Amino acid sequence: MSYETNEELVKEELESLAVIFPELTVDQDHKSGSISIPIKTDEPLQIVYNNTIDHPLYSMKISDLPPILLHFKLPLGYPYDEPPEITLKTEESWLSEEKLDEIKKELINLWDQFHDAVLYSIIDYLISGSEDLFGVVDLKKPFKVATTKLITKLDKFNKGQQRKEFDSRIFTCEICQMEVSGVKMKICQTEH
Repeated sequence: MSYETNEELVKEELESLAVIFPELTVDQDHKSGSISIPIKTDEPLQIVYNNTIDHPLYSMKISDLPPILLHFKLPLGYPYDEPPEITLKTEESWLSEEKLDEIKKELINLWDQFHDAVLYSIIDYLISGSEDLFGVVDLKKPFKVATTKLITKLDKFNKGQQRKEFDSRIFTCEICQMEVSGVKMKICQTEH
């Protein structure tokens, strides 16, 4: 396939992705882009910080984790002869480099299967895979973090996301029966 044809295919793919994913940042000149994928698990994940094996110092359950950041660059041989160059990162480095490498291998495997335009499939994989942490973290087992600073940041991020979600919802006031935005409501923590 000619260089001009590849250029046209890449340009079309990037333009289409920018429409499908408005949060995607695309640089047509450098054939690159990036997107931040929110992480919200189906089931709450128990996060623990241990100073010993058997006795966690801190433990909490959270569903919202800092996003995974995907950056890609398309080489001249993309889409038929070369895979996209992919970099994955997480804010606060909550997911280890080894786990990010496992995810990256799965993304490159998508290209290996088709040798075609796969950026949509890569982004879709990350979005749908975020619900179970891409299969690289066992949601049934406690997720161990290395520092109290990290567990504090994860807790703060989770609470911030829960607040944003609450604020964006509409509730019916139990007293006046009017619909009220979550921004104007208070969250009450009750145990009954």
